[in-house]
Amino acid sequence: DRMLRQLTLAIVVALAGCPQGGGAGGDSENGGSGPNTGGGGGFIGGSTSNPPVPGGIFTPNGPIQVPIAITEPSGFARPAEAITFGLPLPESANILGTGSMGLFDGAAELPAQFQILSRWNGLPTDSSRPIRWVLIDSQVDLAAGETRTLTFTNSGSGGAASGLSIDLSDPAAAVVQTGAMEVRLNRARGNVFDRVAAGGQILCEDTTASRTRSGLQLVDGNGTVYRAANTASPEVVVEEAGPMRLTVRVTSELTSSGGTVFKPGAVRVMQRIHFYANKTFVRVHTQLENNAPYGGFDGSYDAANALHG
Repeated sequence: DRMLRQLTLAIVVALAGCPQGGGAGGDSENGGSGPNTGGGGGFIGGSTSNPPVPGGIFTPNGPIQVPIAITEPSGFARPAEAITFGLPLPESANILGTGSMGLFDGAAELPAQFQILSRWNGLPTDSSRPIRWVLIDSQVDLAAGETRTLTFTNSGSGGAASGLSIDLSDPAAAVVQTGAMEVRLNRARGNVFDRVAAGGQILCEDTTASRTRSGLQLVDGNGTVYRAANTASPEVVVEEAGPMRLTVRVTSELTSSGGTVFKPGAVRVMQRIHFYANKTFVRVHTQLENNAPYGGFDGSYDAANALHG
């Protein structure tokens, strides 16, 4: 079952001019290896004096061609596999917007999504400054064990038509349509997934009044169960709504059946749910936060539980 397989795609962008060993990498959450960090640290940031520069063809204010090698290492064929990676751009390229960007497989332009992460000597919203980092989403066919080289250019169509939608008209739910699947997210309780349907059939649905069949739970040392589903009105935010990938962030506290919140103001659960155009799977990244000072749940210094770095 492809939903149970672990996805590991190696995405390599040819780089030059990285005196400190920085690089660019794939996967929007893990970031690959980052700029000027000696490998690791994500694709946002880096030194302004020694930025990573992709290898390829660069002409100031002219055409750009950057080869991007993608390897399938797990031995599974992956038709139209969803990929996400960051790409650094030189200041001299003077690319100010995403309207001319394109990702090509040979002569064929792939459907793609381009998000500006940072600009040279300016904010991401400053359209007068050249783009420094861009986040790219696309889908590519990969045979088992295949390495395929794509090409990023500034002579493309600027991306794909939208294949994703989210309906927020119901204050109790957010409904996402991927083109192949419908997912109902609960906005009234923190269990996240209420219903998943595809091909005209309901694949899973939590119809219990307290949504006890779904959602995250935490059990403390006394055996008390705290559930995200017991938390009313979680924070639901659409972080990104592009044509290839839509990301929703759901943040909630953990509450017992009696209404007691586990370490209120300190501990919460954050889940980022990534939806992909015409796909019947999602990727969920879950983060358990302790926001109390010094690592102590009650806001005081706790030598036993404090984090030391």
